[in-house]
Amino acid sequence: MFSLVVYLLFHTGGISITPRNLAVWLVFNQPIPGIAGQYWFLFALIYAYAFYGLLEGLHLRKFAYYLMAFMFVVYIVMAQGLHLAGFHIPNFVYRNWLVEAFPFFMLGHWIHEYQNRIEISNGVLIGIVVITTLLCLVERWAMGRDFGVNIVTIPQVFALFMYGVKNPTRHEGVIQRLGRDCSMMVYILHPAVLLSLGGVYSRFGLSDNLPALYMMPILVLGISIVLSLLFNNVVDKMKKTSVA
Repeated sequence: MFSLVVYLLFHTGGISITPRNLAVWLVFNQPIPGIAGQYWFLFALIYAYAFYGLLEGLHLRKFAYYLMAFMFVVYIVMAQGLHLAGFHIPNFVYRNWLVEAFPFFMLGHWIHEYQNRIEISNGVLIGIVVITTLLCLVERWAMGRDFGVNIVTIPQVFALFMYGVKNPTRHEGVIQRLGRDCSMMVYILHPAVLLSLGGVYSRFGLSDNLPALYMMPILVLGISIVLSLLFNNVVDKMKKTSVA
């Protein structure tokens, strides 16, 4: 909540809050720019946990799995299907916590529950990831736009989830430790880093420099990781001081 307030103060582009976009945010988790756009994932996860908790309390776990499959179909029909049919609807109708986030949440839950019954080799899983990644590019080209979640994203995510479950310690190293220790702070900090770097680019006339623009994601990630490591270091020192 503190970081929400910080980004509200940090945002310089002006924020327009209306009853409509506030309602759309609360019901569909469609962010209001400058307030919660960078936290759509966390809000979607909170909504998914709460909804699943309700279903679990009503002993409707199997229903939740059926709903997962149904929502995948709903997403494909409402996004790619209606696009091909020439209809244009607001993306919050299908890109929301229920239609988009909940089925992936339940996919992870289903894999966790049935992982011992799923016999797929690492080679096959890696093959699925490679093929679906290439097909994502093909699908985007064929559709003429990016949907955020492609049809082939579903088997791609399944393979990635499954590979992670089957190999929890196989790739231990610096990257894994950075992900474990810094991922949350990187997630929180990267919008501020992006906005700040954009200001630097404008100041030095790099906003239209193609090589500089290609470097921007790398710089944002690198700066966010460094700031996260510094933050973690400060927190660790504070904890040691308080214990002493």
